[in-house]
Amino acid sequence: MANEPSIEIVGYAFDVKRFQNGGAVLKVSCTPGYKAQDGQWQDLKTMYFDVQGTQYTDRVFQQVEQYLTAGESVQVLVKGAFTQVDGQKDGQKDGRTYNRVHPQRIYILGHRPKQTQGGGQQTMHAAPRQATGFTGSTRNQ
Repeated sequence: MANEPSIEIVGYAFDVKRFQNGGAVLKVSCTPGYKAQDGQWQDLKTMYFDVQGTQYTDRVFQQVEQYLTAGESVQVLVKGAFTQVDGQKDGQKDGRTYNRVHPQRIYILGHRPKQTQGGGQQTMHAAPRQATGFTGSTRNQ
């Protein structure tokens, strides 16, 4: 599709949903924000994205699952075609909108243990892109 919108997201993977038919979806969230006039950072509403899995993205999804199972926070970069789909329940619209990304690129940018109540600064471990990234088309041309 010539006029298909594209999006690039830097966010945090928080789940990989696997389906009986072999499909998978990577769940990614990001919280945009801005610096207010008083110099304080203001968070906007958190956005959630479903990144559609393919045979080409499975290796990255598996690595994300390993980090999440180990209790780590996983930062990812996703670039691809963006669509929004209205949610339905029992054939009726349910008022929800789902943000879907059909990826062209996925990289694990880093991972670290999740913050604990009394925890201090923790370093994000950079993940080598070659070992954890996918680049290429995942859509039928």
